[in-house]
Amino acid sequence: MKYKTFILLPLLGLLIILGWAETRTGQAQSQSQVLTFQGEQFAAGEGQGMQMLAEGLTMSDTAVIAHYQSPVIHTPIAYNAVVTHWLADLPESASLEIHLRTSPDGQQWSDWYDIHAHADWNEPGDAWQYGDMVAVPAADKTHHYLQFQVSATRYWGDPSPLLRQLDFVLIDTSNGPTTAELLARQQELDAASPPQAPENPESFPRPSVISRAAWCTDPACWHNNSQYQTYTHLLMHHTVTSSGGDSAAIVRAIWEYHTFNRGWGDIGYNYLIDINGVIFEGYLNGNYQHWDVTGVHAGAANAGGMAASLIGNFTSPDEGGGSIPSTAMLNALADLFAWKADQRSIDPFGASRMVQMNWGLCHIIGHRDVYGGTNTLCPGGNAFNYLPWLRNAVASRIGFVSPHIYIDEMSSSFTKSSTNWYEGPRGCGHNGHSYYTWSTTDPGQSTNWGEWRLQAPVDGRYRIQIYAPYCVTGAPETVGARYTVYHAAGTSNVTVNQDANVGLWMTVGDFDLTVSGNHRLRLTDLTTTDNGRGVWFDGVRLLHLGESPSEVHNTAPAPDVWVTANPVQFSWQIVTGATVVQTQLQVATNADMSHVIYDQTWSGAILEHSHAFDQDYAHLYWRVTAVVQPAGGGQLTVQSTSTHFRLDTTPPTSSVNGIYQLPDTPGYFIHWSGTDEIAGITHYFVEYRPQGSSDWTVFVGLPPLATSTHFIPPDSQVYEFRSRAIDAAGNAEPAHATADITTNQAILLSHAIMLPVIRR
Repeated sequence: MKYKTFILLPLLGLLIILGWAETRTGQAQSQSQVLTFQGEQFAAGEGQGMQMLAEGLTMSDTAVIAHYQSPVIHTPIAYNAVVTHWLADLPESASLEIHLRTSPDGQQWSDWYDIHAHADWNEPGDAWQYGDMVAVPAADKTHHYLQFQVSATRYWGDPSPLLRQLDFVLIDTSNGPTTAELLARQQELDAASPPQAPENPESFPRPSVISRAAWCTDPACWHNNSQYQTYTHLLMHHTVTSSGGDSAAIVRAIWEYHTFNRGWGDIGYNYLIDINGVIFEGYLNGNYQHWDVTGVHAGAANAGGMAASLIGNFTSPDEGGGSIPSTAMLNALADLFAWKADQRSIDPFGASRMVQMNWGLCHIIGHRDVYGGTNTLCPGGNAFNYLPWLRNAVASRIGFVSPHIYIDEMSSSFTKSSTNWYEGPRGCGHNGHSYYTWSTTDPGQSTNWGEWRLQAPVDGRYRIQIYAPYCVTGAPETVGARYTVYHAAGTSNVTVNQDANVGLWMTVGDFDLTVSGNHRLRLTDLTTTDNGRGVWFDGVRLLHLGESPSEVHNTAPAPDVWVTANPVQFSWQIVTGATVVQTQLQVATNADMSHVIYDQTWSGAILEHSHAFDQDYAHLYWRVTAVVQPAGGGQLTVQSTSTHFRLDTTPPTSSVNGIYQLPDTPGYFIHWSGTDEIAGITHYFVEYRPQGSSDWTVFVGLPPLATSTHFIPPDSQVYEFRSRAIDAAGNAEPAHATADITTNQAILLSHAIMLPVIRR
């Protein structure tokens, strides 16, 4: 058990603490305990318009405004962070507010903190509410007192709110090293084991990061629950903590809270960044050849989404008020995202679906974007507003120049009717904003229209694409958005299904545009398909197809990547101003494409295809051939360069297969081994536990490819062992359901026999 509960009871006007709590000892870097108020235990405080019932704290029968203040509470442990949880019945017309202040000595007090039930830590419909994490000032290090207030309101005659239980999670992580000490420690670790240089020396470098090995010293930091999925999206979060305290202690407090109090098994974010731009590694990334570990931070966006969380609370004034990210913090975030965008060929301005989603998202987003701007404020408006800057900063750092020309609906190139408009909730939209209205099939009810001016930098053929964001409005999107394109050859009407590809860039068509032409794209709320569905007016972009020879570019799988999912999803681009009459995809086992194992041909332009291979391959190569027909007649064949990738969907296998004893030597020598046919093993986790126990402990400090270790049991119990391997593709062997071997199976060997058997 991680903690037990303290119950605070009134006795002769004093608060007496009953109960006790278990805390982790030894190498534990932190501890937490819970103070609980419930029922008539609130009677120790005082207030106006409040009454204490057996069910909890509520308003007096005649009160419409009520206030309660607790006594000064001497906490059972010193703490440097505290999180408030509460369980309450809250009628629709009533309000309930909780305030908290802290003190080192019961004399000098902090300001009162307004504790908000943040949607970042709550799901809709949750009975329990989870509030902000309050950190004490760094100058104080820890506090030992707290006091709280409860305020309630209701309309006359309406039901009163009822506070059934109020918990304070006290966390102490003050005894660990400071941020300055961790930076020095990381320099020592880097000097002893320099970071691996990127394969491409021109790649954007990974910024300096305080690793888990430096800051996370608790044995519970080293688990074998990590899963991997190549990152396609980069997410900005904030930690929803107050600004006090040393950032290293705050990171440890967040780890303690996420891991044990919330039960997530680890800190949720992949990285955390403090106000000075110091970056901390978050969720355990056991396979440093792969890097792309799946965290616990944004539901369906966990797999394939790298989360960087800004340490602090960055809500805007209309969201409750918070800080503004510092320049150092924002630059560190841009450096971190630029490293990953360069490494994974992520278009900073693009959008795509994530592996566990059926909707699309921009590649660089805030947490609130994941579910359409409705279930969270994260990363707070003061940080979220920097997303356009962040995308440009990432692109600039990696030298990415978008081939598209973007037209924002907030720019002077967009005009709209002066009628009633809705805006995407909480900045939902391609660039932090969007307009929408409701569809109608009645021309007499059609009032909303918008036009984007299409300014071509040179004469030529352009692909026009529109964006309909994934924003929750209570209704689906229209399947019949009717666009009118005013182009060089005249006027064209095109219907686009916004609902089918929400969150993605959708093609209206390819059209000739000129520099001097009055070219426009017009959309109205009038459809022939539906009433009362969302019609979105968001960003538009142009891709110049030009008059140059047609080209085919492979997109995914990217060069030299490991693919761990089968079927394999192929995608490519055909850049041409001509008509595509045929598309061909070929996959071979050699670079010159002479040993083709898959060959598929289609009529017309095909830009993606999924194929299931019957086995894994250490090396595969793919290319696309397109036959195009220019306007002047004839046919041309254009072909992409072949792209190399590797297919490995099979996790490695391993086992602890030997346990030995030497005469006059305490303990046991444990030996294990494993196999992986395609990618090769890059890391072993080995665990042990007393026989009969359900909890496994990971051996800490083993080199990734070690195959033996010396184990001295802490007692005389029988111990059992199991192993788990991870390969270079990121495939993780499932945890063994039973032990591989026990100390009852140990073999006693002489020195002469033992030495060649055990290898390090």
